[in-house]
Amino acid sequence: MEIVGWFMFFYTNKVDYQYLSSPNSTQKLIIVYSNWSLGETNRYYDFYRQTGFALVKKRLNQEPLHVMILNTDMSDLNVLGAHDAQWENEQAVTFTSPHLNKEVTLSLK
Repeated sequence: MEIVGWFMFFYTNKVDYQYLSSPNSTQKLIIVYSNWSLGETNRYYDFYRQTGFALVKKRLNQEPLHVMILNTDMSDLNVLGAHDAQWENEQAVTFTSPHLNKEVTLSLK
């Protein structure tokens, strides 16, 4: 029965994508996010930047950003603060929400 539970976890763990363009559209940040819940909701975020090749993305964080919240009906993007993201010099994005404050730097290397 335990195998069925793990299968259901991975089968229902849907991954979504959000694309953010910098103010001058010189950079594109891709947020890959998902969540799962066992009483509290565990949210995971990975950040990528678009490269010069259409299908090639560069991962910006070593490990997923993990946020665990109990009893909230906020969406994953609202928990991250993605709708109010602040860009700095087309090179960094700061996400601010009641649950976290995270800066992501888009390295040009």
